[in-house]
Amino acid sequence: LSVAEFLRDCEQSAAEGPGHDDGTHLGDERRATLEELVRLGNEYLAIDPGGTPTDFHSWLHATLRDTDASGDAVEIVTFHAAKGLEWPIVHISGLEKGYVPIHHAEDDPESTEEERRLLYVALTRARDELHCTHAAARTFGTRTVRRSPSPWLDDIESALGTPPGPAHRDEVARSAAGARSQLRRRSRRSAATDLTEADSELFEALRAWRLEQARKADVPAYVVFSDNTLAALATQRPGSPEALLEIPGIGAVKAERFGDSVLQLIADAG
Repeated sequence: LSVAEFLRDCEQSAAEGPGHDDGTHLGDERRATLEELVRLGNEYLAIDPGGTPTDFHSWLHATLRDTDASGDAVEIVTFHAAKGLEWPIVHISGLEKGYVPIHHAEDDPESTEEERRLLYVALTRARDELHCTHAAARTFGTRTVRRSPSPWLDDIESALGTPPGPAHRDEVARSAAGARSQLRRRSRRSAATDLTEADSELFEALRAWRLEQARKADVPAYVVFSDNTLAALATQRPGSPEALLEIPGIGAVKAERFGDSVLQLIADAG
């Protein structure tokens, strides 16, 4: 079974629907897991089209492993798993009709109230900033379906005193775009902090090489290597495939695909 065939099986399973009618979230969570697995699989195939299932497993392990606690990271959890936890910034996505509240709870007052409690748990996990989003459309298997906002979003906006409407959404979109741009600049500055002049030159050479690789694979640059990984390469300067695997963000698949080029760049830099 190839990686592409495995992903097609996952897409088919996700398209068949939840498969649970007992009032639990297991079916929907399973579908969400399959969809995320398909997304990661397609990302992997863009980097390594000829990869085997074993290679994909190694890439997944390297990609999803814990990162250095000193670096920026995102933690993805369900409403249930968020109980008792707190983060400075929380993004709640998928606030759509059929998801929040879940579709099989809409006709049962008790289940609807439990859904409301779960949403309250999610909303109150944020210490400083809370961002709520929903999709205009989603693709299930090969079928794209338009989505509607959760009916509870109006209640949230009313409680916050935020006027809903197109003008407000446009303002939020502009603000989000500015924040993303600022975050990218901050990430680059953070990654390059405390580099010596020689290390900075290697860092910039690695960034230029990364851009070339990303364009060839038609993927975002961070899919190849993050700025933090490039900074670690520039400062630690691994000289062998084994040493390359000690760099945060480099697993077996990326070492196999990019290792020779990276090691040559480092050697050329002296």
